[in-house]
Amino acid sequence: MSYIGKLYYVGLLSAAAFWGAAHQRPQQFSIMTTYPRYSRSSDRNNMLIWFYRTEIPEKFLLTKNTETSCVKYSNAELTAIDLVQFEQHIGGLSRAATVLSELLENMNFRGAHDTLFNFTTVATVQRLGYIVDEILEERGQADIIYNELKLYSNHFRYCWLSTKHDKKNLQ
Repeated sequence: MSYIGKLYYVGLLSAAAFWGAAHQRPQQFSIMTTYPRYSRSSDRNNMLIWFYRTEIPEKFLLTKNTETSCVKYSNAELTAIDLVQFEQHIGGLSRAATVLSELLENMNFRGAHDTLFNFTTVATVQRLGYIVDEILEERGQADIIYNELKLYSNHFRYCWLSTKHDKKNLQ
């Protein structure tokens, strides 16, 4: 990836495996990168799955030494968000909840509204909060996610209202 100059990180179940939370060894290696899509033949290496984002959140990436080189992988919070956002590619929300139960001890969403939530949708964070609260019964983490989401939503509501107000004044 450094040869072709694209940012990337190891994500989803492959990143959860680095955290010791994959529950089972993933059968395919998941890589997140940016658009445009990499032109490749699916016959060449079907063990790699490529996922695409508009922007790579470099602040939330860690590095790990492997046999061949250093790889970048997502931190626990970004891994949790990716698992919920791309749940259809890992076997559904029940599989995401299973992995999240093991990943939960490494997650800390304090201050996420300023940076991390910019890389996902509000619906994804709501689903994550629901899983943590209702399925995994971790009220403390769920309250943190809820409060951070409330701050994030209020920030965008304020921006929307101020933009709407400015447009009204211009007319």
